Amino acid sequence: MVPTDPEYRPLNRRISELMEEAKSKFSEHDFGLLERILDLNGESSSMVTSEAFVQGFRIGALVMVEVFCGKD
Repeated sequence: MVPTDPEYRPLNRRISELMEEAKSKFSEHDFGLLERILDLNGESSSMVTSEAFVQGFRIGALVMVEVFCGKD
């Protein structure tokens, strides 16, 4: 999924520019560490996003149950 926020693409372009700048300034080892940190951060963010979706879906389902089956 690609966010529709108009700031999304410029933000990613800026990230790419900064990564290129870091690559030219850091040693190969240091840049490798940065890439590993960013990869782990991406994995962590994906876990948080997945959990947020699951919790949101559960809350939505509970609201539907309450609406259709709850007391008046």
